[in-house]
Amino acid sequence: MTTMNRPRGRSRSRSFRLCCRAPRMRMWVSMRSGSGVEGTEVKPDRTPRADRSSERGESGSARAPPLAPSASVRPVWSMWSTFLTPAGRACCAVVLLWLIGGCSLVTRPVPPPAPSGTSPRADAGAPAGETRVPDDWFEEGIASWYGNPFHGRQTASGERYDMEGPTAAHQTLPFGTVVDVYNLDNGARTRLRINDRGPFVGGRVIDVSRRGARELGMLGPGTARVRIAIVESPEPQSCWQVQAGSFTSETNAAEARVRMDQAGFRARIVTASGGRHRVILGPYGSADEADRVAARTEGFVLDC
Repeated sequence: MTTMNRPRGRSRSRSFRLCCRAPRMRMWVSMRSGSGVEGTEVKPDRTPRADRSSERGESGSARAPPLAPSASVRPVWSMWSTFLTPAGRACCAVVLLWLIGGCSLVTRPVPPPAPSGTSPRADAGAPAGETRVPDDWFEEGIASWYGNPFHGRQTASGERYDMEGPTAAHQTLPFGTVVDVYNLDNGARTRLRINDRGPFVGGRVIDVSRRGARELGMLGPGTARVRIAIVESPEPQSCWQVQAGSFTSETNAAEARVRMDQAGFRARIVTASGGRHRVILGPYGSADEADRVAARTEGFVLDC
């Protein structure tokens, strides 16, 4: 062992020798607690493992050589080192994509067909631009009512809104459809005619007039759970129209209507229950005619 210089003024102390094992090397580290030794002594053991004699004193028994690893068994560190290579990472990426693709191939159950109480669909036998609703159609949901400031304004059908009339607004039912509205909370019923579009609040299915709300017993609460059933469907009519603009300001809508009239189009302002003022052109006899008008006015075709 190499003798290292001991700083002056420090007392002797007991020496500790530690043994650290490393692959193919044994290191002996000499440490002197409190002796001021500033370095360590490393003595590698370079004796081949197969030629070493007994390491257990004088017994003379040699340590058994380590078992050779099986060809089919790989150390854990060796497998991890394989995955850390570029080829291993690419293989992992391929396997991960395969697993994700397998998850996406899981077949979802086919949803049941929607009940007849959903939004009405056009009859395949109806002419273009016309809508027919099955007689057994019904719908359930939340109803609301509207009065002022829409009283006296033009509805989506072109009529003047009368809040004391037996009318209602629906998003999809053809204008002129007569429906029975049942209050599911108190059993009240009223018969109304659809002449407007709405409501435009999520979760609501119909806007009734103030008269209808009074007959349903929902004038105070403002809303009620209802069931809508068709009593009479109107004769199908062609109703291709063009919307040339939609405004929150009634003044801006009036100015747009004047411009459309000066350009030779039949224009009117329709105020929906949501407060939007729409400039509507038509109706027109065919979809082609409505498309031509929409292209000239930069509007879009409305299909009822």
